[in-house]
Amino acid sequence: MNCEDLWKWIETGNFAQRLLARRHAAKCPSCARWLAHLGRARRELARAEPLSRAERRPWERASQVDAARPGVSAVRVAVLAGAGVAAISILIALAWTAWQWNAGGPVEVVSHGRTPVSQPTGSQTIDDEAVRQIRQMKSQLLALSEELEELSRRAAMLDERKQVDQLLLEYEGP
Repeated sequence: MNCEDLWKWIETGNFAQRLLARRHAAKCPSCARWLAHLGRARRELARAEPLSRAERRPWERASQVDAARPGVSAVRVAVLAGAGVAAISILIALAWTAWQWNAGGPVEVVSHGRTPVSQPTGSQTIDDEAVRQIRQMKSQLLALSEELEELSRRAAMLDERKQVDQLLLEYEGP
């Protein structure tokens, strides 16, 4: 039995684990202080008047939030918004480029032998530079998507770290 086991065993352990946790607290001054603090908090909460049905309703709704989806932090919203704006900008640029290619009018279909071949007319010639630019934009979009996933993962980790820090502050007591 060590100090870290006390945290989980004192409340959620079986009978033997709770007994070991209390025995450890009797020998360890740090855990004894924490257990005394917990006892004071329990007594203080026991003195509180029960909530009315109307007062209880918001708490019940809040408790039904899915634990797998923590609240969205401002950092996460900013990262997702920035990535969304970048992705939309790239899509608009691609659409504008495609519109420019089609600005020359309809494409004539010319049959050379057995297979009909589409040939652009007028200004619709597709040059290698435009194709290269589109491929470059596509690779940039993929890189942005990967970066967005990484930033989203980091934001989630920061949110989790913040929650852990808050829990530790609550359990350390006065």
